[in-house]
Amino acid sequence: MSFRHALLGFTQIIAISLYNVDALASEPIVLEVDLSENQISQIIQINEQANDDLDPIYQQWNTAQEELETLIVSETASDEDVRQQYLEVESLRAEAVRLEIEKRLAIRRILRPDQRLPYERFIRQRQSQNQSASQ
Repeated sequence: MSFRHALLGFTQIIAISLYNVDALASEPIVLEVDLSENQISQIIQINEQANDDLDPIYQQWNTAQEELETLIVSETASDEDVRQQYLEVESLRAEAVRLEIEKRLAIRRILRPDQRLPYERFIRQRQSQNQSASQ
């Protein structure tokens, strides 16, 4: 989920900055990656759509994980019950990863080849900052 949070942070930076063109022009990602206004708009759209798709998956995944933990300590749950719940958790995890990859591929398609590495570096840096802040 931390990559998702990094992209959410990026979307918030851009959304807030869209009201102030000068502020937008000075945002690190715009400067480092040299994003055009069209690319920014497309990235925002991709992130918004992906978040709409991912939010329910993450909620279901968290619920399924909690249910798995409950079954593991349950006196009445069978091994098969635990295995089935584990498969549900893994299925939701796989779906979340698939959607995240599709989002990254969609963004990759709108970036020029020379923008891809700086963009990924920026997202990973943002991811590290978010992880540090949440600890």
